[in-house]
Amino acid sequence: MMRPAIYLITFIKKLYKKIQRQSHETQKINMEVPTMCKSRKDKDFIICSTIDFLEQNIKIKNYE
Repeated sequence: MMRPAIYLITFIKKLYKKIQRQSHETQKINMEVPTMCKSRKDKDFIICSTIDFLEQNIKIKNYE
C-alpha cells in the first residue's frame, strides 16, 4: 500500500506546484488519478487524498 500512497503524494505535490505557477485568472484544476487499484484500501486512500487536496484549494466566493 505504501507504493501507491507515495506516488499519489508525489503527484499531488507536483500538481500543486504546477497550479501555483499558472496565472491566477485560471479557474480550473486538472487532476490525474490512477484508474486501477490493487485493493479497496488503496482506492479509499486515493479518493480521500484527492478530496482533501480539493478542499484545501477550492475557494468559495460569496456572490450575495
